[in-house]
Amino acid sequence: MRLLLTPAVLVVAVFAAALSALLRYSVLEFVPGSLQTGGLTVANFTGIMSRQYLGAVWDTLVLSVATTALTLVASYPVAYALARTPSARVRSRLDLDTPPGRE
Repeated sequence: MRLLLTPAVLVVAVFAAALSALLRYSVLEFVPGSLQTGGLTVANFTGIMSRQYLGAVWDTLVLSVATTALTLVASYPVAYALARTPSARVRSRLDLDTPPGRE
């Protein structure tokens, strides 16, 4: 268990550093034609409240809900059939015969 803790902490630290850099740059003013950034601003966040961006967010939300629903509708009957199959070969591959802790 401890062997996995160090890589997990490292991955979390890398993601935290990337997200903090993203947040830092998101509140700085963009100066076109320059590599220098301007002062602090919230204009970047107010700009995403426009109709164009909200439409894209809405489309993404609808697509994700539809994908989740279709996946559940398609996968539940297959999982039920696999769990209830009388085939010993299929059940042994799924490890449904072995209760947890009795491997």
